[in-house]
Amino acid sequence: MKELLDSKYDAEKVEGLKRAIGFIAKGRDCSALFPSVVKNVAVQNMEVKRLVYDYLIYYANKEQELALLAVNTFQKELSDKNPEVRALAIKVMSSSRIPAIMPILLQGIKQSIRDDSILVRQAAVNSIIKCYQMNPENKPVYVDYIELGLKDSSPYVIGCVVNAFNKICPERLDLIHPHFRRLCYVLIDVDSWGQLAILDLLLSYDSFYKDNGTLFNSENTIDSDLRLLLDYVKPILQSYNIAVVLKIVTLFYYLAPRKEFNNVALTLLRFISKNYEQQYIILQNILTITRSMPDIYKHHIKYFFINNEDPYYIKDLKMKILMNLTDVHNSNTVYNEFYSYIRNEDPKLVVLTMEAISSITKKLPVLTEIFLRLLLSKITSKNDQVSAECIIVIRKLLKLYPEDNSNIIKYLAKILPNITVPKAKANLLWLIGQYCQSIIIFVPDILRTFAKQFTKEELQVKYQILNLAAKLASVDPQPKNLLLFEYVLKLARYDINYDLRDKARFYKALVLDQIRKFIPNEDKTQNKKNDDNNKINDDDKIKDTKEDNTASEAKDENKKEEEEEEKEKDKEESDLNTKPKEEEEKDEDEEDKIKLENDKDEISLDENSISMTSAPFSSSSTTETNVLNSKSLEELLSNLQKLLISNNISIVPNSSNINKGNKN
Repeated sequence: MKELLDSKYDAEKVEGLKRAIGFIAKGRDCSALFPSVVKNVAVQNMEVKRLVYDYLIYYANKEQELALLAVNTFQKELSDKNPEVRALAIKVMSSSRIPAIMPILLQGIKQSIRDDSILVRQAAVNSIIKCYQMNPENKPVYVDYIELGLKDSSPYVIGCVVNAFNKICPERLDLIHPHFRRLCYVLIDVDSWGQLAILDLLLSYDSFYKDNGTLFNSENTIDSDLRLLLDYVKPILQSYNIAVVLKIVTLFYYLAPRKEFNNVALTLLRFISKNYEQQYIILQNILTITRSMPDIYKHHIKYFFINNEDPYYIKDLKMKILMNLTDVHNSNTVYNEFYSYIRNEDPKLVVLTMEAISSITKKLPVLTEIFLRLLLSKITSKNDQVSAECIIVIRKLLKLYPEDNSNIIKYLAKILPNITVPKAKANLLWLIGQYCQSIIIFVPDILRTFAKQFTKEELQVKYQILNLAAKLASVDPQPKNLLLFEYVLKLARYDINYDLRDKARFYKALVLDQIRKFIPNEDKTQNKKNDDNNKINDDDKIKDTKEDNTASEAKDENKKEEEEEEKEKDKEESDLNTKPKEEEEKDEDEEDKIKLENDKDEISLDENSISMTSAPFSSSSTTETNVLNSKSLEELLSNLQKLLISNNISIVPNSSNINKGNKN
């Protein structure tokens, strides 16, 4: 390529430059060719010159020192006879973005903006924007150039000047006052990009004065300048540039009366059949319009019906527009269309349709019943996402349709075990709890089933199980239901989630404890009867015990009298034999002491000694006496026998003494 660029022939130079620019387009680095390209700046061949300038625009910022070699050539070409060369020179100087040539560039713009050629003046105005991006400090100079450019007579130059105005000094609306009507007149002759710039400027200009209340003199009359603008803008609605049409619709949306805007808004419908990118932009604007003014498109609702080939983002926008346009009058049409969407195989479209049904029924509760029937036909879908969304929408519809819906709730309770999506389960359990009074027979079994698998469920399902248990206990506080509620509370109490634990404590205090307080009050009458019966029985028992006590007391008195008589007889007999017995006992005691001292192994006891050993355990006196029963006496004798046998002594107790001891 270097050899081609250094060739003497222009054709070879053109070939070399085309190859270099082709490599640049592919992302390859061709900066090594910069010196060879700069040599060809002064070539008179316009094809070579254009290619050289394109190369310099791309690499001048990277090779600024080498690019300065061509500045003198650019200055000379600003005075060239060929306007195309002059335009290329000012374009390359501004596009190179070399700060060192800024003074030369400003002088060139000042010279070119007064040039006789439209092409040169356009290039000069476009260069103002690039200079502003490089050096914003010179803004007053740029504003002076723009003010000078607004006086230009060419529509092509005016479009470029207004574009520069919007980017550099959009706040200087005072510069537009003398040129407002002329801008309206030339609007139709400007190219499409110039039209966009002018429409944007006029929208800002008129909106500024609309805020001050000077555009509309009354409800039926508007300002003459605004009328001039609207009249000159309407013909441009036939433009093939979608951006221009959207800008005009925006202008009418903010500035025009409502009646005039209706006709303008309908022009957007002709772009709906374009490619999907344009459709998306058009539908976004139509959606904005339908939110505030749905009547405009209600008679054209078929334009927004969904096709199977539409991508998802187009389907979403069309569905939102249908939601805004649906009313009582076109509800049958929308219902038939939604019926086909519900039966579509695309689950995303089905979910979109269900969401749309939910929004429509909020706006029009009259349509709740027909859409509810439509949803019930899709609730058993094999797609989990579809069935979950269907249940969610049904829950919302039942809120809006509070009439007798026990059959629907029974049907939902029947299919509950087949639901696997946690979100759908939670919504179904909420529905059952909300309307548990209508199906109170089935609720305990449903709750029992979910209580068994409480720990395996998702958090949102656990919340609804707890809610269902609380509602059942408050509606039907039977002992079984209360026990089931306590069981669920215990499960929730030890759950990982602290919020669920707090909710369980709250329900325990709010529901369970309150129920336990009020249950005894309900059974007060029965408890009183039981208490009265118990009191009567207790009184009878007290009377019986009193009679028994009086009888036993009489028997005890008789026994005491008999014992006293026997004691008196015993005393008389004992008085007769006291003296001889005491003497004998003393003699025997002395003998025993002598024997025990002489021979510890020989022990002799007689009947009186036995009575002496037993003396410490029984004392006969007129005061209180301790009576030994027969069992304690026998134990004492058995111990004595063991002691005596160990010492080879035999005892034959006297039965008469034993009997006497028992009596004593």
